[in-house]
Amino acid sequence: MYSRGDLDESQWSYQTSIGDEAQSAQLGVLSSDGNDYFFAAWVEGTGVDANIAVLVTEGDWSESVQRTSAPGATTLLFNLRDDFIEVLYNEITVRGEVARYGILKVDGETPIIGLANIVSEKKSLLGYSMNSQDGIMFTVSPTGRFSMQKFLMDSAQEKPEPKSFLDQFLEPLPGSDEMKARIFLGIVSVLFLIFVLVVVSLRSSRRKEGSFDVSGYEEDEVAILIQVQEDEVEEELVASVPISVPVELEHEESTLAEELEAKTSAGEGNARLNRRMKRKQEREIAEIVSKGLPPLPTPTPLPALPEAELAPSLPELDSVALPPLGELPPLRRQATCPSCQANFPVTDIMRAQVTCPICSERFSL
Repeated sequence: MYSRGDLDESQWSYQTSIGDEAQSAQLGVLSSDGNDYFFAAWVEGTGVDANIAVLVTEGDWSESVQRTSAPGATTLLFNLRDDFIEVLYNEITVRGEVARYGILKVDGETPIIGLANIVSEKKSLLGYSMNSQDGIMFTVSPTGRFSMQKFLMDSAQEKPEPKSFLDQFLEPLPGSDEMKARIFLGIVSVLFLIFVLVVVSLRSSRRKEGSFDVSGYEEDEVAILIQVQEDEVEEELVASVPISVPVELEHEESTLAEELEAKTSAGEGNARLNRRMKRKQEREIAEIVSKGLPPLPTPTPLPALPEAELAPSLPELDSVALPPLGELPPLRRQATCPSCQANFPVTDIMRAQVTCPICSERFSL
């Protein structure tokens, strides 16, 4: 039975019957696009014939009733939220007594009825409560044990704002925002120190190589000048010029050249010094080849070999005096079996024992 009116009035003018054999009736109202939709539900029938009846109307209660089979249903609960109604009812199935969960809502101008999801087994439904977001279902087992089951409701998620590059970098780091910032600064500091150390080491190594190349270049040039100034030193000696300074220079320059050659042969010089020493050796070899090799000495004549006398020839052998050669032994022999007196040839003259092909007896030849 449905009735409406003012609370101050003792009798309401509007009453209508909407279902028969009804129990545990529930009523809820949802608004959509300025229209109010009434959702009424009740348990209709008992035992195996029990059903969950749901009626959606805008106020005239003339719409058809939608029924869902629920054998053994006795309890029906409504929980009204902002944009939908939660429905819970019990039912008896092959699994025992179960609790089912459903939702009633309005999509535009179309009412939607969704029931029949099992949320609890082998327990009796007692009640349902909620807070601003979640819900809790209360049940009791056949042994008298009470339990609560929590329902988590997903709220409408807002579109997240795009994150900056720094936020994306800090997101996988552990800890709070302050801890993430400290970790980020520590990582940046360590990377900066490593970068500075690498730059300093590279610059110092380049300076060492440059100074070594300059010294090698100067020493190489001095060694080359030593070879060029040899003739001038001889002319100064002929002209009776004091030779104290040139002698000292010659002695120092020769010592420097020997040191450079020793350093190159020991593998202590750099690549530039090795190339210069190689070019110096090539110039020396080219100078020697250009001057020409000295003539070969005249070979000493060998003494004449003495004439050798031939040995006397051997006397010829007399063919009559030699004894005649013996005949070759026969290449096959005849063997006779002592058991069966079978006679058969043996082609291997080196065999000492054979097997008779007739009686298979083995005997010596």
